Amino acid sequence: MKRLIVLLVVFVQGIMIAGGGSIYSKYGLGDLRFYNSARRLALGGLGTSLEDQNALNAFNPAGWNKLAYTRLEVGVNFIQGGVNSDAGSSGFSNADFSGFMIGFPVYEDYGISFAMGLVPFSSTNYEVESAVTDPVKNYNLVSSGSGSLSKAFFGATYKLPLDIMFGASLEYYTGSYIASSKLEFGSDATFSDAEFKRNTSYSGLGFTLGAISPDLSNELDISKLSDLKIGVSYNFISDLRADTSYNIVSNLGETEVSKSLVNVQIPERFSVGLSFKWDKDYLILADYLNQPWSEYAINSISRPNLKNFSKYSVGLEYKNPNYHNGSFWEQMILRGGLSYESTQYQVNGEDISAMMISGGFTIPLGPISAIEVGLEFGRRGTTDSNLLQENVFKLSTSVSIGETWFVRRDR
Repeated sequence: MKRLIVLLVVFVQGIMIAGGGSIYSKYGLGDLRFYNSARRLALGGLGTSLEDQNALNAFNPAGWNKLAYTRLEVGVNFIQGGVNSDAGSSGFSNADFSGFMIGFPVYEDYGISFAMGLVPFSSTNYEVESAVTDPVKNYNLVSSGSGSLSKAFFGATYKLPLDIMFGASLEYYTGSYIASSKLEFGSDATFSDAEFKRNTSYSGLGFTLGAISPDLSNELDISKLSDLKIGVSYNFISDLRADTSYNIVSNLGETEVSKSLVNVQIPERFSVGLSFKWDKDYLILADYLNQPWSEYAINSISRPNLKNFSKYSVGLEYKNPNYHNGSFWEQMILRGGLSYESTQYQVNGEDISAMMISGGFTIPLGPISAIEVGLEFGRRGTTDSNLLQENVFKLSTSVSIGETWFVRRDR
């Protein structure tokens, strides 16, 4: 098992250089990441009320309370997209690390568990090239950007009165972005290529609070209904410190022309979710998330092209009744999901929205370990108002390994 983990880490490091992504990610802090595993992706991307003894959830820390074993999760995502516009079409591909987490139970009677990890928060990866016809000389203008913001966290859960599960995590946010505008002339030109670069490094603190209700199904007295729970999650990030340098690159080398330090205000995030089991074999969940990105600001100055973000998702998971004692195929878990996003992007007066459909399955590696596979296909944007429409396919794989470390034993 240790050898498997080492191979995964080497593989992730090798593909991090892959490039290509959505042009919309140039605005704000780029595309947001809410899921940290293939299971979450397959269920629609959220899972606010989801608690599981065989999975970790960085989105709502209250979901760690049922951990039965020490659990390690690591994964990777592959993204393939096609871009359509009135002028033509093109494509992009990318691969990134979906996160690393470890959690362990401490005291089951009080719902005490601890977890820590490093997961992505947002990312930018785009490159746009356009030909410019100038009276003096023709050239290509290349605009590109890349980078990501990640969070390292440590948190715990505790059972409150009335069997309400509460969780909290302290988080450190860090990352860097590079934005570039480059003029490229032909080989026969008397002009030299020139490039203007902006390098920004972010750092700051934040926290996430979450709660999950006890089972409410007994109040409804419906025979096939069980494990009816409501979950809420709240995320706050203090002003991020952003160290920014502006450089000019020419045939003489790279020169720093100015440097600045600014504060970046990131809006609070709130989500609520409902989950329940039907006939014990089907897990059904529904979620809503809101984050007012119109409040995103740099030194208290709001930015254009950003609006309030909202997401709606539903998911379904099927587990065979013979799961615990069945064959390999009977231990596979099947999932599906559907989500709609009114994204934080607004370009040329048009709101950018996205519709996604997802699915996935679990491949058992043993009684308490598994490989999770998630697939997602959807469409974002529009070709109206000279904009771009993206068809996106995502493949996410993650490994969830259970161990008996730190597990308390009765004597």
